[in-house]
Amino acid sequence: MGGFENGQEQTKKMEELMDSDTFDEIDSSNVYADVEPEEIHKKILVGSYIRGDLLLYASGIDGGTFLKFKIEDVHQYLLENCIFRVRRRSFTTLRIIQVIILKMGEYTVLDKTYWIRLIQRCWRSRLAQYKSDLIALRKKYLHHREINGNYPGGARIKGKKIVGLLKFLSQ
Repeated sequence: MGGFENGQEQTKKMEELMDSDTFDEIDSSNVYADVEPEEIHKKILVGSYIRGDLLLYASGIDGGTFLKFKIEDVHQYLLENCIFRVRRRSFTTLRIIQVIILKMGEYTVLDKTYWIRLIQRCWRSRLAQYKSDLIALRKKYLHHREINGNYPGGARIKGKKIVGLLKFLSQ
C-alpha cells in the first residue's frame, strides 16, 4: 500500500508543479525548447538519456536555464518533456551531455559528466602526489637545516604550476 500512496503523492506534486507557472517559466527560458535538430547538434546541455545500444537523448535544457530554477523543478520538467515514455525510476539523473545527431536521425549523447569525473579523479590523485612530494622535500630541507644550521644550496622550493598537471595524459 505504501508504494501506491507514494505514487499518488508524486502525482499530486507533479500536478501542483504543472498548475504553477514554473513549467512555463522553464520552457520560455530554455533556449533549446523549440529548435530544429540541426541547431541542437553538438550542443552541450544539462539533460538525461536512455541507455540502449547507444545512449539515446531523452530531454535537455541549456545551462543558463538549469541555473535559474530548483533542481527538483528542472528534473520534473525534463521528465515530463522526455522524448520517450519512461518510468520515474528508470529516468537517469541529470548529466552534462553533448547531443549528437547521427545520419539516420538518431539523437545520441556523449556523457560529458563521465569524462569530467575521470579527469577530476586523475587531477586529485596527481595533486595529492604533488603535495606529498612537496612535503617530503620540505622535511628533507628542514632536516638539513637542523643539522648544518643553513639550508642546502639551491634549496629554494618552487611550486609547480597547476597548469600542465595532466599533460602526461596526452602522451
